[in-house]
Amino acid sequence: MNTANEASPICAVAPARRGATLRESRGGRQITLNNREFATGESDLYVGLIHIVIAAMLGSADGYRVGASVTLSQTSEKAIVHVVDDDASMRGALESLFDSVGLDTQGYAAARDFLVTSVADRPGCIVIDIRLPDMNGLDFQARLTEMGVRLPVVMITGYGDIPMSVRAMKRGAVDFLPKPFHDQDMLDAVMAAITRDRQRRTVEGDLSQMQQRFGTLSPRELQVMQLVTAGKMNKQVAGDLGISEITVKIHRGAAMRKMGARTLADLVRMAEVLKPRGDNKGG
Repeated sequence: MNTANEASPICAVAPARRGATLRESRGGRQITLNNREFATGESDLYVGLIHIVIAAMLGSADGYRVGASVTLSQTSEKAIVHVVDDDASMRGALESLFDSVGLDTQGYAAARDFLVTSVADRPGCIVIDIRLPDMNGLDFQARLTEMGVRLPVVMITGYGDIPMSVRAMKRGAVDFLPKPFHDQDMLDAVMAAITRDRQRRTVEGDLSQMQQRFGTLSPRELQVMQLVTAGKMNKQVAGDLGISEITVKIHRGAAMRKMGARTLADLVRMAEVLKPRGDNKGG
């Protein structure tokens, strides 16, 4: 591995509050936060925007932007890089490289070794050699997806070509590095992958909190929430449920308090976020 002279930009966490918008520009997509624009990669767009929406509704002041350097002091849990490569010298070299920036490393000589290991629930990523003794790296990547392993993947190979790169990236790989690669290129890819994983974990944590709040609603509050977030007026809801309009307002207010929604628009967005996950209740 060689050392690159310049570091590539890496995703990072930065303060953000409400007022997020998305627009297209000649340079790609951008997220606008508090009238400031931040360019964002396609792979980070969904996670970033969903976190902004959920964070705003839950009263969080955290958000993301792309383009700043990541430091481990910005995170609360040390990340780990899983290296799956049958070349012991490569595993050792990568372990030394990652250790130099404060990352833990776990090495595996074959895909099977990783699959039978109980992986720690920590932020991180997987570096996979495309040529493994027991399984093609692309097949291994597909197997991880089937098993629900959601750690981002960085592919490395001495036999790389464009079709392999396209297949790996379409399946969600963060990067595809042909050997020999620069140390800094590997660090950039791994740090971007770890940032993506931290964002995913944060979004899932926020969503879990929203689902817990949703679970505290009474059956009647659930009915009212479903109808009002579907666009019905209080009078229409009252007619559908056979209750008074005042009672509808009481149940709607209780649902909003339990969900932490400041406005009806917040409640509507919450219902939309929860719906794809199959958590809508009532009927």
